[in-house]
Amino acid sequence: MRNTNSLFPVLNILILPTIGTLSAMYWFPDSVPGNAIYGFCRLSILAVPLLWLKFAEKYKFKRKPVSLKHILSGVGSGIVISIFIIAAYKWLGHTFADNAVISEKLSDIGVKSTGIFVLGFIYWVFLNSLLEEFVWRFFLIRSLGRMLPAFLTIPASALMFTLHHFFVLRFYLDLTSSLFWSGCIFFAGIIWAIHYRISKSVIPGFISHAIADAAIFYVGAKILGIC
Repeated sequence: MRNTNSLFPVLNILILPTIGTLSAMYWFPDSVPGNAIYGFCRLSILAVPLLWLKFAEKYKFKRKPVSLKHILSGVGSGIVISIFIIAAYKWLGHTFADNAVISEKLSDIGVKSTGIFVLGFIYWVFLNSLLEEFVWRFFLIRSLGRMLPAFLTIPASALMFTLHHFFVLRFYLDLTSSLFWSGCIFFAGIIWAIHYRISKSVIPGFISHAIADAAIFYVGAKILGIC
C-alpha cells in the first residue's frame, strides 16, 4: 500500500488555486473580497508546502549546484515554447478570441493601466513562475511519488497544474480555445516536470517557465495596444 500521508497538502495545492481564480475572476472580480481570497489562496499554496516540509517531513533545504547543460536546456525549451505561443497568436489569434473582449475583461479584473500591467509582468515572470516550479514540480512531484507509481507522477502533476489555468483561460476564451490552450499548458507542465526530474532542480524549469510567461505578456501587450 502506498503512503497517503501527503494527501492533505496535495489536495490543498489542487483546490486552492482554483478557488482563488474563481474568486478573483468570476465570483468577486475587481473587489476587495475577490482580491483577498485570491491573495490568501496564493499565499497558502506556498505556505502549506513549506510548513509541511518543515514540520511533517523535517526536510532540510540544501543549495544544490545546477549544471550549465541543464540551465541551457531550460533556456532552449523556454524559447521553443515562446515561439509557439507568439506564432499561434499571430496566425491563429483571430480564431481564438476577440481582442476587444479580452481587453475589456482585463479591465474588469483590475488591469486598467500600463503600470499595473508592468507590475503584473514583474510578478508573474520573476516571482510566480518560481513559486509554481517549487509547488507544482518540486513539492507536488515529490508528494505524488508517495501515492502513485513513478511513471504517473509527471502527467498527474501536469494535469493538476492545468486545472486552475483552464478557468483563467475560460474567462477570456470560448470552450474550444480554452481546451486547446489548456492542452498546451499540460504539455508545458510535462516539459517543466521533466526538467525537474532530470536536473533535480527547479531552476531549469523556472527559466523555461519565465521565458514562456514573458511571451504570454508580450501577447497581452499586443492585445492591449501597449506595444
